[in-house]
Amino acid sequence: MPLARYPLQMRVTLQFGDFDASGALNSVAVYRYFETARLAYFEKLVGPRLSDDTFAAFIRGRGVGRIMRSAQLQMHDLQFPRSRFGADSMFILAARTPLVDIQHDRFRQEYLLCLIERESSEPTVVASGDAIIVSFDHIAKRKAAVPFQILSAFREIEANNHEQV
Repeated sequence: MPLARYPLQMRVTLQFGDFDASGALNSVAVYRYFETARLAYFEKLVGPRLSDDTFAAFIRGRGVGRIMRSAQLQMHDLQFPRSRFGADSMFILAARTPLVDIQHDRFRQEYLLCLIERESSEPTVVASGDAIIVSFDHIAKRKAAVPFQILSAFREIEANNHEQV
């Protein structure tokens, strides 16, 4: 199951405006969902493992925090139709920070948007993507090392199996 490696998993409801005129899922909407996953990962999983000072700095951007350097998206079904899912369908948004992709001043996060058509069915990956996040000192206005507490939080989060939010 592709979701098993993702510590953040949350249900999302796709909206009518997430689809274009032909009924296909809009990539801009998927980027917004990935932003939601990125924020939830930090707020719900990383944040509780930090001191108040590190939380204020890294999560709220009041010191050494983070900025997104780049993001990419791959739609797995370019013509994913709005008509494909019914009342018993659910969407799962997932995020993870692979430990092998952590560098001195940056890290990579991966995201998935999956459709589960029935409670018992395997998830279908609708879209996947990733982002490079750079640690940034908002006071000095330059890149900075990823704080130790953040690295420790990543290790703890990624060592456990997924937590649903």
